[in-house]
Amino acid sequence: MIVATATYAAVVVLVTFQAIAGQSIVHPDGVFLASGFAIAVLAPAAAVAVVAMTNRTHPRQPAPTTVGAR
Repeated sequence: MIVATATYAAVVVLVTFQAIAGQSIVHPDGVFLASGFAIAVLAPAAAVAVVAMTNRTHPRQPAPTTVGAR
C-alpha cells in the first residue's frame, strides 16, 4: 500500500508542477517526460522488491493436511 501511495503522490506532484510550468499533458517537454518515465519504471520495480522481500522474510507455509479426511 505504501508503494501505491508513493506512486500516486509522485504522479500528483509531477502533474502539478507540469501545470505550474504551463506544460501540456499531451506534449510534455523532456524533463517532465523523463520524470514520468522514471515513475513508470520505478513504481513496478518497487512493488516487485516489496513482494520479493516479503516472500523472503515470510515464506509460505504448506497447507495443513488432515489425516483420515475424505
